[in-house]
Amino acid sequence: MAFSLNGFGTRHFGARWQPDGTYITTKWVVFCFVPIIPLGSVRVLSGALGGHNPFALGFSSGKVVAAPLDIGMVAWTYAWEIGVVIFLVFGFPILNDLVGKL
Repeated sequence: MAFSLNGFGTRHFGARWQPDGTYITTKWVVFCFVPIIPLGSVRVLSGALGGHNPFALGFSSGKVVAAPLDIGMVAWTYAWEIGVVIFLVFGFPILNDLVGKL
């Protein structure tokens, strides 16, 4: 079960939907709400995490099945984080200068 307190702990991120109506989500160690280390993936049957919300709390027993770590989802999450960092370092100052000149 994933648990975080004030942005520190573990949390599920992502949902890769499968043709049979299930989805795969990945459990991460989070630091300040940012996923840092992937711990593993699980296949979630409908309703196991509270409907179709992969971020809801409260696993139901028997509805979550261990799955191999979804490398594509891990790569996508890291790419997203790198993109945010690049925007904060380069894009935000540029936007700040443009707005300041208006």
